[in-house]
Amino acid sequence: MKWPEVHEKLQQAAIAIEDPLTFRHAPPAMEWEQQLSSAFSLQQEVLRYTLCLFASVLVGAGISLLKSPTARHLYSMLSGAALIYFAFGAGILHVLIPSALTYLAMALSPKRCGALAWAINLAYLQYV
Repeated sequence: MKWPEVHEKLQQAAIAIEDPLTFRHAPPAMEWEQQLSSAFSLQQEVLRYTLCLFASVLVGAGISLLKSPTARHLYSMLSGAALIYFAFGAGILHVLIPSALTYLAMALSPKRCGALAWAINLAYLQYV
């Protein structure tokens, strides 16, 4: 396969991946969200992001109630994913993909995981 063909297939794949990673695939707005965004003259996405920032303080305080390290890790992961999904919808993939690749690098090569994580995340950020 020649480079122009590879490049075209990569562009098609990028378009297919990029579409679900937009705000258009966020959960539907509830009536109270629409009222708040109108009252504060904010876009819905900005309101959700702001609400998640404030909610993260309250959610973070809940971790002190858990004593088990495993329970704390699960609580952090699930509450963080829920907050990110509420704010960004399917854009949560922008967090999950590099996180999973970084975890894989740490699991497979602990001695070189710093360099691998840097390379993976830098490449991902440049791609996006």
